[in-house]
This record gives sequence, C-alpha cells and structure tokens, in this order.
Amino acid sequence: IYETYMKWYHNDIMRFPEAWQTYEVTGSGVTVAVIDNGFNTSATDFPANLWDDGNGNHGWNTYDNTNDISPVYIDSETLADDGNHGSNVAGVIGMKANGANGIGGAYSAELMLIKVATYLPLTQSDGTVTKKTTISASALAEAISYAAANGADIINMSLGSTAYSSAVKEQIDNAYAMGCVLVAAA
Repeated sequence: IYETYMKWYHNDIMRFPEAWQTYEVTGSGVTVAVIDNGFNTSATDFPANLWDDGNGNHGWNTYDNTNDISPVYIDSETLADDGNHGSNVAGVIGMKANGANGIGGAYSAELMLIKVATYLPLTQSDGTVTKKTTISASALAEAISYAAANGADIINMSLGSTAYSSAVKEQIDNAYAMGCVLVAAA
C-alpha cells in the first residue's frame, strides 16, 4: 500500500503547492533537525540536501554516541517494522522533486539527521517479553541538545513517550531559548 498508494499522500493532504505559492517559502536557508529512529540515506529517493558537520557526517546517533544514523534493525539483516520511519519523515520534510515521487514541504531546507532509537527486548507487566524500537529519554535529550548546539533552526520529533522526563524538558527549554522552533508529533 505504501509504495503504490500512500507514499506521497501528504502532498494532497497538506496542500504544499498552495502553501509555497501563498507564503513563498520552501525552506531555503533553514536547517531542520529530524530526530527519529534512523535514516536510509543510500535509498534512491532519500533527500540529498543534507546538513554536514564538516567531517562528512549528516547527523549523529545519540543512542550509541556514533555517526551511525542507519535505520533500526532487529538483527544484522532484518529491518524493524518501523525501521524506516525516520526516512519517511525526512522525505515529507525535505524531499526534492525528482520526477518519480512527491516533494517535501521544505524541499530547499538542509536536513540534520539524528538517530535516537535501538531495538530492545521489553518486559511487559504480565511478564511476557516483546521487542520493539526503543527511544531513551537520555538519547532524546542529547539529540535536542545536539541539534540546537549545531545550528538547527527547527527540531522535528515524530515520536512519543508515556513518561515525563525533566532532562528532555530542560533541553527543550534550552533549545527554545536558543531560538529553535520545536515541532513534535506523538
């Protein structure tokens, strides 16, 4: 369904062309930090307008404290069910038109990619163990801090949590004080 029908449904729902015409903005001169579960930067359709830290890195992995921003895998060969969520979000924000697919809302923006997730076993209240993509509060707090410190104008977080974190709140407040616009979908 994703490949044949819904891949670029957002162009119709969000009415990007009308917004560009009305407001004359395409993201030019703006750095958007995409905080998510990882990114398939080698995919044919992946946005090419990537931020660079000066060392060839397009972001950071705050979960592992490395420059590995690849999608979340269950094992060395199996992509997690939601493993490409970050890639999709980056495309919705910053995909440039290539004639084959849709176009992102801010297709001229520079994308800073920050991975915050891993795949871990979780023990449920009934004692059963399941595995799922997991984001720690410390990784999220560090990601927000990294984005703000490295010049992000906008920080996008398409993720959720059931717990309050004072560390995350502190970094949100700090980023806001530095002039970042923070956008969250949960």
